[in-house]
Amino acid sequence: MNSTDPENLNSQERADSLLRSVEHISMRSLFAELMIGMYAVSIMVWDEKGTILCANEVAARGFQQPDPESLQGKSLHDFAPTSWANERYSVAKLAIQSGRRITFLEILGGYRLRTLIRPIRSQTDLNSHDCVLVTVEKITSSEYEYARSSKTNEMVVHANINDLGQLDVLTSRELEVLALMGQGLRAKEIAKELCRSVSTIDNHRDNIGVKLNIKDRGELIALAKLAALQVEDATRQRVQFSKYIPKNKSDSEPESEPESQSAPE
Repeated sequence: MNSTDPENLNSQERADSLLRSVEHISMRSLFAELMIGMYAVSIMVWDEKGTILCANEVAARGFQQPDPESLQGKSLHDFAPTSWANERYSVAKLAIQSGRRITFLEILGGYRLRTLIRPIRSQTDLNSHDCVLVTVEKITSSEYEYARSSKTNEMVVHANINDLGQLDVLTSRELEVLALMGQGLRAKEIAKELCRSVSTIDNHRDNIGVKLNIKDRGELIALAKLAALQVEDATRQRVQFSKYIPKNKSDSEPESEPESQSAPE
């Protein structure tokens, strides 16, 4: 097989090959067009200190800001709970230190997201600068299964701190039951998986419906699929991102941020 076949190229060689194919196009123009033209993908660039260098409209909306310029020169700590921001910055640092792309899988507002963190080293005059290109998009349950699989030259990291959205009212056991419902298991199968009786699982399922004000089993399953909910998510820490008040929207610091907490039993 030809050694220049794309399947034989490593990430850097593939990137170089792609750049050569568009070398007649201004990279600045191409990047600007991508930032403006992506309507469903959040795009940001952070430097090694966590400063947001640029962002698109989708990212601005996600942080409750009127425009991308409102994010420039700020950090995630200005717009998000400290624990949530710290975890994402730690993953960005890992990407820079390892030189590897990282797929970061999280739940935000009850939706499963895939965040790709790509390390970039830029050279200006005699200085080099490390930064990361960050893209965030919603993914389906099937896309989650692919995203979580290990790949060459890429790490997969699962968030320890999630925002479950409306699912936050559920206990850890109820989350486990809902996750298994979303994966197609029936009450008897869930009971076996969790070492509980079928009647106990039925009670959990009823309680889930009451708390979420949903009677239809199919709608419950759809919610679980939106989050690509996994049994292990039940034991991860939670944070209420939607209730956090961005610093520039408050006259003073909020009395306390919605702290991360373990799931209630």
